Amino acid sequence: MKQQHHKNHKRLSGKHKLIFKKRLMHYTSHITHHGFTLVELMIAVVIGMIIIGATYVTYISQQNSFTTQDQVAEINSSSKIALDMISNDIRETGFGLPDDLRTIQRNDDCQGINGYLQNITLMNRDNDTDEITILGGFRLIGNTIDDVNRGSTTLKLTNTEKLNTSDRSYISFAGLGFAIVMDIEENKITLHNSTPTNRSYPAGTPVYLVENITYQVVNRKLQKVRRLNIGNCGTNPDIDVIAENIDDFQIAEIDSNDNGITDRIRINLLARVPLPDPNFKGQGNPPPQIEDRKHTQTNDSFRRRWWQIEVNLRNQI
Repeated sequence: MKQQHHKNHKRLSGKHKLIFKKRLMHYTSHITHHGFTLVELMIAVVIGMIIIGATYVTYISQQNSFTTQDQVAEINSSSKIALDMISNDIRETGFGLPDDLRTIQRNDDCQGINGYLQNITLMNRDNDTDEITILGGFRLIGNTIDDVNRGSTTLKLTNTEKLNTSDRSYISFAGLGFAIVMDIEENKITLHNSTPTNRSYPAGTPVYLVENITYQVVNRKLQKVRRLNIGNCGTNPDIDVIAENIDDFQIAEIDSNDNGITDRIRINLLARVPLPDPNFKGQGNPPPQIEDRKHTQTNDSFRRRWWQIEVNLRNQI
């Protein structure tokens, strides 16, 4: 009896395995034959392309916006720094100069400060950018080492590297006395006989280099030129570009008291971004007029920034 029961059990187990195998194959076949249809795949692809396209458009828009903001911020910053530099120098114009520049004679062919006989020389243009040259003791070069007596023509300075006996030979003692350097030997300088010290100076008195500085625009670049060469003075200019993409630079002299003496200078600086903005097409135009210069409407895609400031002259012309 026990053996018969064992055989029936094995036979039933074999049937169960066969039934299970058939059901498994049926289930697998059911999964295989019920995937995505072609229409569903096409819909999924279209949706994916729409999402990718929207993402790309958003990215391009954000990138253009960022580029525009970056350009505007850059041109605002660089042009404002240049404007501050110009206004600060103009404010100091005339510092350390004698009353009559015609009395300055470095040699037979060079009168005044490297040929300039006015504290401010303005080249006004009504169809182009202006140019301004200013004179003054703008740079501290050193201090007197010892006490200096009135009428002295020799003295020692803590630094003479920025001096020479040609275009950088004009100095001022604390803005109170003017002199021309004729000889330099290490830290000892010899003054021209016509410009000995006008008073006594204690040790440590600041000494400034008196020079001519010109602001001009060349090829849309605003330049600061130290010792621009004119006449027969034979200068060696230093040129620094302080701002780029400058559309206009206009200067106006103001005589607020109507006494014939300029006491203020109005500075105008028109800057634009380096690249056009596609979203600003046809809207970019300079102001119709800045001072005496009229501008033609451009209807371009450049964003612009117009700065204007008035500077009081501490040392009247």
